[in-house]
Amino acid sequence: MKNTAKLLWLSKGIGYTNDEQYLSQCGLLFSNIASCYNNVGNIDTAFYFINKALYYGQLNQNFSVLTNALNIRADMYLNKGDFSAAENDLKAALEIRKKIGEVMMIISDMGQLATFYSSTNQTDKGIEIAKRGLEIAKANRNISKTLYLEQCLAENYKKANRYDDYANSLENILMLKDSINQQNSNEVLAEMEMKYEVAKKEKIILQKELDVQQSRNFSILSLVVLLTSLIVVWLYYKNYQTRQKLKLEKAMADQKQLSLIEVHNAQESERKRIAADLHDNLGSYAAAITNNVNALKPSISAIDNGLALQLEENAQSMVTQLSDTIWVLKNEHLPLTKLADRFKSWLQKLMRNYPEVKYFYTENIEHDLNFNPEKILHIF
Repeated sequence: MKNTAKLLWLSKGIGYTNDEQYLSQCGLLFSNIASCYNNVGNIDTAFYFINKALYYGQLNQNFSVLTNALNIRADMYLNKGDFSAAENDLKAALEIRKKIGEVMMIISDMGQLATFYSSTNQTDKGIEIAKRGLEIAKANRNISKTLYLEQCLAENYKKANRYDDYANSLENILMLKDSINQQNSNEVLAEMEMKYEVAKKEKIILQKELDVQQSRNFSILSLVVLLTSLIVVWLYYKNYQTRQKLKLEKAMADQKQLSLIEVHNAQESERKRIAADLHDNLGSYAAAITNNVNALKPSISAIDNGLALQLEENAQSMVTQLSDTIWVLKNEHLPLTKLADRFKSWLQKLMRNYPEVKYFYTENIEHDLNFNPEKILHIF
């Protein structure tokens, strides 16, 4: 039932994604599901998943995944009766442990290999590997690993019918267990004494801290009140400065706007005055010149008639140009449509002098544009 539940959850984990790159990082997941299938006797499926784990471990050079998968596959080969393949996987896992230098795991793998040799009646190999593991465990002063290797050695001695050595190993096991129990007892007592001393010191420290805290509370509260008051005053002052600055900026902007309006009005008045002066003064004189030329025509000889005509044309041109200038000056902005109308009016007046010429014009103004007086005069 436990393996079935594990398989359910592990299968859900694998089914979350089809991304090969992501799955390649989950080698331990494939190792675990392979172990579950091995425990329920589904060997073929177990081999499929364990080989996946080995592939991903090799692909990513994840030695923890590789050693774990090799040990699981060794157990699968053992269940299948393929002792040679199981031995090869156990040895390969041990070699990887040695390369990465995981001493405690090296000792565990050596014990696992010794147990394998015991179960397959290869006791000479089991005794040899167990002794090597014992040397490493003793060198590292690890009593629990020493006990584990001593148990593996004793099992091999028993299978080999070496009962004297088996008895010695059992004696060593008892001594190690007593040592572990004594060590555990001493550690428990030491831990209890340490906890008592720590609790005692903590109580004294807490009492002192409470006294100090009570003496500090009033000072801290006073400091908080003072800081709060200062912050409120500072915020009020900054707000006052901001409001004054905004008022000043608004007053300056209003003054600037008024100045611009006054300048604009002055320019408008001056332009209109100039236009009126041109119309009243120069316009009157230009019209008078034209009338004078017309009055002189009957008394002018045929020889001087060309000169009179030229004077008349010049006077009329001056009137026309003056009229155009006044038309522009009277307006602040002139749209393109008015320019077109002015041009058509000028063309109609001009073409009266050429009755034999036929003329026409087209107009297509999609977007009306405004021009200032200077530009409209140049364009016209």
